[in-house]
Amino acid sequence: MTRYKIRQALGNRIAQPLLDEGLHYLADHEMVYDEGPGGKVLWIRTSDATRARLRGA
Repeated sequence: MTRYKIRQALGNRIAQPLLDEGLHYLADHEMVYDEGPGGKVLWIRTSDATRARLRGA
């Protein structure tokens, strides 16, 4: 899915800079692979342990 399609799916309720920041965070935590502007975002399945660690549980 492209960044544009993600924004469309969210009803354009999120500004591009905020989406970029969120995708950067998710990429840092190996939850997505982001090709950057004009590319695609690939959502990666994470383990329960990783999700728990990210949520601070």
